[in-house]
Amino acid sequence: SKLRFEQFALQTQVNNMVRARAEERRDLHFIDVVTPMLEEGKPKSLFTSDDLHMAPEGYAIWTQALRAALLANAEAEAGSCH
Repeated sequence: SKLRFEQFALQTQVNNMVRARAEERRDLHFIDVVTPMLEEGKPKSLFTSDDLHMAPEGYAIWTQALRAALLANAEAEAGSCH
């Protein structure tokens, strides 16, 4: 969020750790919702007036990213069934 952007470097470190762990485990998936919410490295205007909570446009980005990942995983799982 814009309000907590000073924590972005730490959040990025944690996300990278989770992403690395997900690459090692078949039962864990990492979905990047941060990158599509940034513009030139800073949060897009996707938040309500408190700069903490997302506006509908922010949730639309999350929905798109999650839907794409879930559908891709479902297709991969369906393809692996014998």
